[in-house]
Amino acid sequence: MEEVNYVIDGLKKVDNNIVKSTFSKFSSWIRFKVGYKGLNGQMTFTYSQVLLSFNRAGGAVEYRVIPLKQVISYSITEIDSQKSQLKLWLRNNECIKLNFIGEDLKEIIKTLSALYNGL
Repeated sequence: MEEVNYVIDGLKKVDNNIVKSTFSKFSSWIRFKVGYKGLNGQMTFTYSQVLLSFNRAGGAVEYRVIPLKQVISYSITEIDSQKSQLKLWLRNNECIKLNFIGEDLKEIIKTLSALYNGL
């Protein structure tokens, strides 16, 4: 289950309006908790889902909507003093790797902790 299917590098927290423009087709019915923009994609957490966008070759953008209940495990690793890595393992044996710059993981940790504490 170590295979990584998707990677977004250099994620930094951004204003939710930036995230809403990326995920505009979802923004009318989803309330975003926190959003991040990276070098090769964006992601946001809602109260029940993770939304991801990946920049692909040739300018194509791939979107993924993952219900939080599909996340069976997660880990956070400090890469160095300024970078952290969040790995999400999904029920379908996929692993998504999100590489963050800075210390913006606190809201995500709260969301994932609440999920695994039965909330």
